[in-house]
Amino acid sequence: MVLGTLGSVPLASGLELDRSLAVAALAALGGRTGLTGPDAESVARQAAHSVVAISVAHMVRALRTVSIERGLDPREFTLVPFGGAGPLHVGLLLRHMRLRDALVPQRPGLFSAEGLLAAGLRLDDAQTVLRTYSTGLVDLAAGWFGERGDALVAQLVSDGVSADAVTIRPMADCRYLGQGYELPVELPGVTAADLEQLPALFHALHHERYGHFSPSEEVEVVTLRLAAVGGVAAVVELPRVGGGEVPDRAALLAEREITVPGGTEATVPVWDRERLVPGNVVDGPALIHQMDATTLVLDRQRATVLSSGDLRVEELS
Repeated sequence: MVLGTLGSVPLASGLELDRSLAVAALAALGGRTGLTGPDAESVARQAAHSVVAISVAHMVRALRTVSIERGLDPREFTLVPFGGAGPLHVGLLLRHMRLRDALVPQRPGLFSAEGLLAAGLRLDDAQTVLRTYSTGLVDLAAGWFGERGDALVAQLVSDGVSADAVTIRPMADCRYLGQGYELPVELPGVTAADLEQLPALFHALHHERYGHFSPSEEVEVVTLRLAAVGGVAAVVELPRVGGGEVPDRAALLAEREITVPGGTEATVPVWDRERLVPGNVVDGPALIHQMDATTLVLDRQRATVLSSGDLRVEELS
């Protein structure tokens, strides 16, 4: 609110946000950390920028952990921000991580809830084994996977899932003997022939994650895991009527003064996402408002409404 990216629009049940209280709180925080300025507004904005910078730094570190540290180039993937605050920071994450684009779901604030409704029923089981591959693991694992797989399928069937719609996903947490960490290896099946592929799969995964592997080293299996997933009907989105690149003027809610990264002020359009249609293009800097989230499009960025209703945000060269 202090930076202007969020407005004082009443929330659910008419709850109103008071910007003056936000300014007072951040000005007090800034004062305690040594920030100075001609007035409380100035100090509050400096503090707000610092809060955002720290938050984005944590998000960047998390993205690096699940991509670069696993041997993956994040530039080859599309970022999907969700939750109420994800789209507000997506432009900064694109820029800091040098990503090609991001896909903002139609309802980012409800994304997890929609995922829960669309997901199949799932049951999990695990068994600690702490045994090297060469010491009879195949027979042990095949027996456990077979027994527990039947039990999990029976449980899903009792919950109303057709046995034909159940998928079994076996996995083993593996490491080289003497290591203190494991890698989860997905197995192609639960037969002895499938389990015989485990060492090769682990070596390949270790090489992918860490850039090296040791085929002469003993592979130790720490834990066997099994998931049984019952299928559900796919979520069907109704088709949306498209339009041209220029949004209808009725989609423009207002113009708002915001403080952009770097501390400069700018007056930007605030678009109503519900009135944007496939094909519409919004060039930054701009805000795209909806009930459950606000998307901040930075300068030299562009947001395009796709036929699915999702927003594609990309950097402009």
